[in-house]
Amino acid sequence: MDKNPVSFQEFINFVCDQNPQCMDVHWQPQTLLLNCECIKYDFIGHIENFEQDVRYIFDYINAPKYMYHLINKKINSSQKEGKPIAWTDELADKIYKKYQADFQAFGYDKMSYIN
Repeated sequence: MDKNPVSFQEFINFVCDQNPQCMDVHWQPQTLLLNCECIKYDFIGHIENFEQDVRYIFDYINAPKYMYHLINKKINSSQKEGKPIAWTDELADKIYKKYQADFQAFGYDKMSYIN
């Protein structure tokens, strides 16, 4: 195990200091990764509406009825514990500035991290 782990703040600073074009795809802005300027998506789901969005997709593709029971199945679920101690308004502002296009494109408010 690493004796000097990277702190959450160090990680955020590292990510936000990068050119979005050169970022690892795991934290690259979604609007860039999904090529939203060229591809006109007709549906974008949100994790907050996961069950509803998956039902919509299943209905749209006429998925077999046995698949619907998988929507509610929890795999590796965790308890939502609210804002982590390492999370600060300063870091939230930095992330918003870096990912502002994503926030706007996918309908998230700047202060959505508070909920």
